[in-house]
Amino acid sequence: MRDTLLVWLALIIVAIKGEIVEHRVKNLPDQPQLTSKWYSGMLNATRGKQFHYIFIESTNKPEEDPIIIFFDGGPGIAMVGIFAGVGPLFNAGKIPFYPNAYSWNDRASVMFISNPSGVGFSFAPTT
Repeated sequence: MRDTLLVWLALIIVAIKGEIVEHRVKNLPDQPQLTSKWYSGMLNATRGKQFHYIFIESTNKPEEDPIIIFFDGGPGIAMVGIFAGVGPLFNAGKIPFYPNAYSWNDRASVMFISNPSGVGFSFAPTT
């Protein structure tokens, strides 16, 4: 539990203190242009676990707006919130996605964290 909390804290610090250039997402193929900075990557945790995150910067005042941490995942579900709920793009079973008029990142930066390890793009060793 302590290790997991440290992972989340590290992600928050990365989001607040500066960008990880190699994690920057500049576009999504065949999708609308991104309206703010996006980051996606893996964070190494303990015992070979890796957690996948997507950080989407606020389109309002990212330096001043709060950061929301959205824990997303579970068996059979990975990052649903980002494309079917509170994220800036919405997927109604059609490609391309379309802008979400009710996106939380209109007033806050949002960190989506796929958890627990082993779901979605997060990784957990089997042995």
